[in-house]
Amino acid sequence: MLETPNAARERSHATSPFEASVTISLPELSNDPIPLGRILGSGGTSIVYAAVVQRIPIAVKLLRPECAIDEESIARFSREIFVVDALRHPAVPECYGYGHCSDGRPFAAFAHVEGTTLRERMRGGEPLSLIEGLALLDDLLEVLILAHQKGILHRDIKPSNIILGPRGLPHLLDFGLAQLLDAKGLRATAAGVPLGTPAFMAPEQATARAATPATDLFSLALTIASGLAGHSLRTGASTLDLLVEARLPLLPLCTFELRLPLEVEALLEKALAFDPAERFESAEAMQRATRVVARELGIALPLRRDGVGAPLPTAVASETTLLSSRESDDYGWLPVPTTYPPVELDPRAIFKQDFEALTPPPQPAGSQPRALYVILALLAASFWIAAAVRWFQRV
Repeated sequence: MLETPNAARERSHATSPFEASVTISLPELSNDPIPLGRILGSGGTSIVYAAVVQRIPIAVKLLRPECAIDEESIARFSREIFVVDALRHPAVPECYGYGHCSDGRPFAAFAHVEGTTLRERMRGGEPLSLIEGLALLDDLLEVLILAHQKGILHRDIKPSNIILGPRGLPHLLDFGLAQLLDAKGLRATAAGVPLGTPAFMAPEQATARAATPATDLFSLALTIASGLAGHSLRTGASTLDLLVEARLPLLPLCTFELRLPLEVEALLEKALAFDPAERFESAEAMQRATRVVARELGIALPLRRDGVGAPLPTAVASETTLLSSRESDDYGWLPVPTTYPPVELDPRAIFKQDFEALTPPPQPAGSQPRALYVILALLAASFWIAAAVRWFQRV
């Protein structure tokens, strides 16, 4: 259930002629079959391919063959489509459609976001600047405010799920582990099984306890702190080592030589508290604190960008203006309502035929009780035979 390396499987899929022959169909965009292109990314249950339809670049998420026959994998795949459609946020790539590809596996087509992931930037030895880190934190908190108000937990925030666009505008990807709070008919994960990425999961996830909005805040704060450091703050050599490390309190940020202003250090450490009750009470509260800290440092958030490249340099940060509303020229922000009804989801609704194929046919009336009676009768007979043997031995 935990994230593990998939490099060998990616290479095999990248060169497989079978995958190259797979096509998808999106009647809303084109009447022609759409071939899959290069691999954009890979996970434990799915592979993401590039494709083009009507000159529109898209990202096609396709379940791995072994997961296309697993009920829980299909349920999570369906859940991601529901969640993305429910959010409809400019920082979350839009879902253009879904269905079954030419070999029968479920797929979903999303908007393709140009840019590099935060993980790729960290691997390139380029940590986030202070202003970039605070701006990224503020932008992603805006997404979490909307998600949490809709009753959605991401549960897998990490550098590889954050794409930095051409102007530094972030996009949050992969809601495959998302959980809906108080949703009917949804079993997010098996009881007692940790789910997520150990290097960035909250302690309650590592111990398979219930996730809350504070869980997302922990993962986001750890992601931002790692981005500022240029490397992951958890250093376990294996998945098991990282999982053990995730169950322990994180060391103070000053031990990682981040050289952050005390205000920023205190902000992140509050979100990184071991006890969820000691973290910020909500994404809104954390965003308010982030903007107060930024203002004390001469940075106005939300941040305007200068058209190309990264956010504005620190030298002109104090001259940036606070947007009067969330209708940014760059991002198309919309004001966030204060409350949303929880999203109701039946995970079987999208790929119904797959669930029906995986569900065994109902037993004839009375067949199950009859089998039970036979088993009980055999057990009783065995007991009496054993008792009779012991009695004869005594005689």
